[in-house]
Amino acid sequence: LNCTYCEDFGARRNADAVAATLDDSKKILKIIRDGVNKLWITGGEPLLSPHILDLLTYAKDDLNFRELSLITNGTLLSRHLNLLPLIDRLVISLDSIVPSALASVSLGNEQSQQVIETIKSIAPLQKENHFKLILNAVITPETLPSMDALIEFCTENKILLSFSPQAVNNWPHFDLITSDEYRSFIEKLLKAKKSGSPILASTAYLKTLLD
Repeated sequence: LNCTYCEDFGARRNADAVAATLDDSKKILKIIRDGVNKLWITGGEPLLSPHILDLLTYAKDDLNFRELSLITNGTLLSRHLNLLPLIDRLVISLDSIVPSALASVSLGNEQSQQVIETIKSIAPLQKENHFKLILNAVITPETLPSMDALIEFCTENKILLSFSPQAVNNWPHFDLITSDEYRSFIEKLLKAKKSGSPILASTAYLKTLLD
């Protein structure tokens, strides 16, 4: 994907990068395990790796990481449901459930419908496979009007939801911080969290989004 709000690393992008072999990846994981017991697999898109199942199995069964978390855009997830028993936390980047809003920042209509249907199908599998499903949404000027629908979707499907505002040069987008609609939404988030909605953020963090 080419999300409009993502850092593409510009001149720092390594055009000559070569994907690590399975053996090299296992060696790297072993080194990491010496220092930490919780592992986050991210990208890019980790499900593009041909070794993702082998790596997660090795991390869980051989290296005994206490927690395994996977962050994905969800477009390939329906092909990798065999990963669910291996992970403790599945984070899917989804900025809206309104196709037109998603199309303005990341996913085309066909992809967005596919991802949403996949999320709806795996949400009931959380208890059986012992993992937590989390949607991570970036609030942009384009997606802001559809945020309420995303909260309702997560509440209905028992999915945790985390938010962060679109950043420009490490600061929230100017069109957000000057928007009454944005401030109203953050205040609504604070009330929703207090009333028990599945918002994965501390009250202190949400309050900083108003500063």
